[in-house]
Amino acid sequence: AFTDAAMRKAGGSGRATSDNMSKLKDQIGKGFEDISKRNTLKVDRGILNDMNAANVEYMKVLPTEQKKIFGNLGDDIVQKFKTGKGVMSGEVYQTTRSRLSRMAENYSTNDPEFSAAIRGLRDALDSGMDRSIRPEDASKWATLRKRYGNLKTLEKAAVGGGEDSALGLIS
Repeated sequence: AFTDAAMRKAGGSGRATSDNMSKLKDQIGKGFEDISKRNTLKVDRGILNDMNAANVEYMKVLPTEQKKIFGNLGDDIVQKFKTGKGVMSGEVYQTTRSRLSRMAENYSTNDPEFSAAIRGLRDALDSGMDRSIRPEDASKWATLRKRYGNLKTLEKAAVGGGEDSALGLIS
């Protein structure tokens, strides 16, 4: 019952088996894709402020090579906005966001500072997209964001040790 309740918080049900978790992740991903196709990310003062804040914070502490990579990531985002005349399509947003998330995850263990810097750029885009979503999609978007966060927590809990986790049970 506990596992089912936890799965429902992420929009699923049943046990946290690899099949159920995979289906849930695909369902949430499809929801983000569908809404992204109907929306665009508009550059605003908030995105600029958030990206600048990440730049100021992390350019002080990152090693030279990482400063270059971080700067290139920021420049790439700015270029996408310039190319789109202040707008980024939802598909480009999703692709960019996914790439930044993968990079941040890859660096999370070995270089948490660089990982945090990359997440700063991703979070700036996410906040901007939250503000850009059309009103008719806003509540669905917020629900998906919440479910995705719950899914990430479930994924960590589902890989815990013991025979219960092998059965898809979360304690």
